Amino acid sequence: MLSRHRADTPVAWTKDKTTTAAEMRAHVVGFASLLEPAREGEELLVICRDRYRFAVALQAAWERGYSVALPPNPQPETIRSIRSRPGVVTVIHDVDGIDKGIDVRDEGVVATAKAAVGKVPFTPLADPPPGRRIATVYTSGSTGDHVPCPKTAGQLLGEARMQVDAFGVP
Repeated sequence: MLSRHRADTPVAWTKDKTTTAAEMRAHVVGFASLLEPAREGEELLVICRDRYRFAVALQAAWERGYSVALPPNPQPETIRSIRSRPGVVTVIHDVDGIDKGIDVRDEGVVATAKAAVGKVPFTPLADPPPGRRIATVYTSGSTGDHVPCPKTAGQLLGEARMQVDAFGVP
């Protein structure tokens, strides 16, 4: 991930700021420093409405060895249901109404992520091994419980690469 980019390549934009690949990599390293290394089978529930925060949280989780649980929506009942599953150790979020976990809007969290900028050499993030489970996507639950759909790195990243190729993303 980020392997197609140079350090100064813009990878994210807001109306006020452009973020480079090197800055994003540093944010991932900084955020990952807040996470304990994963133990076998542990997942972090990630629910961030902000796409950049989501991408940083996802990559930081993977860097620390976690799989991520991806809920279908941010409704409190959905979050409680998935959070109570075995192996889910905490939630990373930017959603109001979640009482615990890591709120990526928190000033201390933001400061820790930003503190790594300029201190981390730019290297692309290593892809997880193809057979490693990196995500569990959950169904909407419209016909009952939220059904977990585990995804390996080979599946999820392969699907992403197919989308990149299909849409001609450089």
